[in-house]
Amino acid sequence: MATAASCTPPTRPCSAGSPTAPSWRCGTGTVWISMRSKASCPTWSKATNSRAAPCRAFQARFSPVLSLIAACSSDNEAHRQFECLNMQKSIPKDAARAQLSAVYSGILNRRLDSGADDKVDRLAAGISSLADIIREVLGSDEYRTLAGSSGSALLKDQTQYGELEILLRLWVNAYARHRIVVDVGARGRERSNSYDLMRSFGWRGVLYEANPNLIPSIRAEFDGLDYELIQAAISDFNGEAVFHLGANDDVSSLNADAASGWGPIVGAVAVEVRRLGESLKSLSIPADFDLISIDIEGEDIKVLNDLVDNFDYRPQWVIIEASYDFTVKALTDLPFSDKVRESYALVGQTAANLILHSIRD
Repeated sequence: MATAASCTPPTRPCSAGSPTAPSWRCGTGTVWISMRSKASCPTWSKATNSRAAPCRAFQARFSPVLSLIAACSSDNEAHRQFECLNMQKSIPKDAARAQLSAVYSGILNRRLDSGADDKVDRLAAGISSLADIIREVLGSDEYRTLAGSSGSALLKDQTQYGELEILLRLWVNAYARHRIVVDVGARGRERSNSYDLMRSFGWRGVLYEANPNLIPSIRAEFDGLDYELIQAAISDFNGEAVFHLGANDDVSSLNADAASGWGPIVGAVAVEVRRLGESLKSLSIPADFDLISIDIEGEDIKVLNDLVDNFDYRPQWVIIEASYDFTVKALTDLPFSDKVRESYALVGQTAANLILHSIRD
């Protein structure tokens, strides 16, 4: 990375082949971004305040974004690409959508969804420039969550441009056999054990959710990811049953006692019930898929027992809501079946969940 000593901050739009580019506003700080050229000044950035890390993350992704939105320039000169970012003029809606899609891909690392329709309309009508839209995206809660304080989508690492995040993706996916996560009791993005694997690592998800009220929000929050959403309750039988709606979305269950343990039951609905093993077979999920997360309020152990005892499925990793605030110390403390105890080792724990690993692996 070049330093301010070797490259002077730009004061005007660059000309073709110039080592510098015009200044770029990022949040409340300034980022200077240079274009790679024959000159001695490589791509670099400098931010003037505490938002430096998110700006670095944006700078690191900016080059591919520029290549995608190059259609907005009238020629191939680098400064035209920057100038067109600030233009406010009407453009075809398809072009606006293509430009915004590039921004979402480069900055948020996801596809454009219906939530961006207003931005597309403003960009097409010339009400907002592409620079305005990029500032909005950089100032969004989604980007702040994605970037954290270091620009990393996964953790607060200190690498130059998020190299640790790249390595983690490579390591995780090299170890994973199928890159498949099954999420029983999906609920939504918040506190999800499947969302990050799909979004950041490109995994395929199989999501089960019994509460019909949550299906639209799950589809919206997981839009653009590789997943299948099955609206059904999971237990150790097939059929239909009453699903009890708890005091909040986290605590609804087939088990009335479990649902009422957090407050009054606020409603009930008849739902389809499926055995997990049969459902996974119908989807051609391999027996040794990578991860299952089970969070279904009182039905968790029953479902894992049925899957392991009566089917060939042995997921490599299991996250199951059965920690009970760290009071569980071994699988023998709970009514796990003999096959589950023989097949899995307790290797990790949080206040809510146990993390199990297949002994076969």
